[in-house]
Amino acid sequence: MKNNNFPVLKSSVIVAGIISLTGLITLPEVALAKSKSQIAQSAIPVTVQINSISGGGSGVIINQKAAPGGTIYTVLTANHVVQNAGVKYQVKTHTGDTYEVMSVDHYLKNKSKDPDLAVITFKTTDVYPTANLGDSNQAGFGYSIAIFGYPYLDDNQQAEQRPFVYSSGELNNPKGQRPNGYDWLYNAVTQKGMSGGPVFDENGAVVAIHGRGEQVQGKAAFNAGIPINTFIALAPYLPRTEAIALNTPSSNSPYESGSNPVPTESAYNNNDRYAGASHFYCDATGETPKTMARNVVNKQEITLIEWKEDPKFKWSMTPKERCQTVSGRFQRAYYENKLDYLKTGESGGLPVICGVTNEDQPCSGSDVLVTFQPNTNAQEWLNGFLQGNTMTVRGETQGTKNMRMVLSNISD
Repeated sequence: MKNNNFPVLKSSVIVAGIISLTGLITLPEVALAKSKSQIAQSAIPVTVQINSISGGGSGVIINQKAAPGGTIYTVLTANHVVQNAGVKYQVKTHTGDTYEVMSVDHYLKNKSKDPDLAVITFKTTDVYPTANLGDSNQAGFGYSIAIFGYPYLDDNQQAEQRPFVYSSGELNNPKGQRPNGYDWLYNAVTQKGMSGGPVFDENGAVVAIHGRGEQVQGKAAFNAGIPINTFIALAPYLPRTEAIALNTPSSNSPYESGSNPVPTESAYNNNDRYAGASHFYCDATGETPKTMARNVVNKQEITLIEWKEDPKFKWSMTPKERCQTVSGRFQRAYYENKLDYLKTGESGGLPVICGVTNEDQPCSGSDVLVTFQPNTNAQEWLNGFLQGNTMTVRGETQGTKNMRMVLSNISD
């Protein structure tokens, strides 16, 4: 963030009501430590840029809520990133898409005692995951952390040039008792533009929000963050319903508000390049709509499906509608770690194609990617997909499709 002054602000939002979070917040379950690569890959889709004419920062997606015409996503950030009431802010995601900020709720109303936190919302039909919130009270001296964000590498850098970076370090003091909630001190390297970005623990959960880069006599010193439990304690006083279903571990369905489609351990081993191909979208610019897969790291992409008309296969939607719907389902399946293999099945009496995590797993209604009209041979369509007749990447001709193999073609 280019401006580190934190003036006293009044909330730009009229509080319409307070909704209790009793019963929604639970302590994290015990989890196995992840590798640095695994944490980085899961951080990519939940970490966002925040941009405006007055500068920029970073943030992390913590919730999603279905709404008419799309989904409302809630982003947690540092208050000084979005402190100017008269400024229009934008959120830029890892896919390169930019969205107008709908609302800003400030926590820093009293500079002497309030934390430097804020939540913002944006709305889209695109699909994004939400981050796990951890338990910062469990942290101690030497606790391993990793900060993610979009820094400015020089004063002239434009928003589209800000890179996504990872910076690891250790917690030097978990109880710093510093102004505006900055109780955590750590030695991870940070730069302006990373304010508001998530701090992850070794289990891949967000345990703090970064916000300050310190200097002593012109030299770099400890950096500081706000423990996530500080935010969780404030959650009952959030004025907006979009932000209340915090993504602490729960038994929620992956399709409910506040769910967390974080891929499991198997999706992110050190040799698995599949995770880089994380953006699926519909390219409807040509005569034939196409479902595309793009690697957000190296920007390479491939055509997965060309939605050509074929009288053998019956659909209830137009090619463009099919392309948009199925592309979104591929994206969600990827985030939920259900895109290792494709196989046929039946759901609601209709033939379908599902995404599954292993070849022996049955096709269920919650895993559906493509739905056909009655009496359509879904296996024939999938066989054509496997043989490259409906896509540019050729694969094996068995009854299931190894999507890891396909997507590895666009990895580094």
